[in-house]
Amino acid sequence: MIAGVVKYADKPHGIVDFTTDKPSVAGAFDYLGFNIGFGSLNLSSSLSKALDWLGAVQGKKTIVLLSTGVDTSSESDIRNLLQRLRTSDVRILAVSLTGNLRNPPAAIKKKSPPPKATLTAEEFEEADRLLRQIAQSSGGPAYFPLTANELSADFAQIALIVRHEFSLAFAPPVQDGGVHSIEVRITGDTSSRHNFSEYRVEYRRAYLAPSAVNP
Repeated sequence: MIAGVVKYADKPHGIVDFTTDKPSVAGAFDYLGFNIGFGSLNLSSSLSKALDWLGAVQGKKTIVLLSTGVDTSSESDIRNLLQRLRTSDVRILAVSLTGNLRNPPAAIKKKSPPPKATLTAEEFEEADRLLRQIAQSSGGPAYFPLTANELSADFAQIALIVRHEFSLAFAPPVQDGGVHSIEVRITGDTSSRHNFSEYRVEYRRAYLAPSAVNP
């Protein structure tokens, strides 16, 4: 498996190019500052650029997105990204970084004056909603850890997903170059001891059919 690291603010910047050197990838995060400022965070337009970069990469592709979900991109950029993710071959695993903002550590709470809240409850909800839309559009999950322990548990689950995933494929019934919806269900014998309703299915909601080749 190869991995790289990219940060973004107004636009994406590559930090570590694709490599199999895990220590260099892990070490890159020591130099990243996850600041509280929200002046220019073009999340959607930056993700679209990352999708462009991954276009020529073959095989399974996953972006682990560490973000507050705050997006200063234009409405059209947001709509275009969500539409693009529906048929992209890149999956997004989104992790919210607003945990400390919603629930500051005790040491910070005791400081005087307390840190000024930069997001309202409605803005938190909007940011969470966008992260969910980005992840679900690509067929991936979204995580909203509130503590360091929850964050570690989420990263452990992400590692399992990336390492042990497998793909199911099918031949499109038509070749019309159009976008078609996908629906996945889990069914089983009702007499079975397994409760299939407890399973959560995450999958891409659409695919782009190939165009027919004219003879």
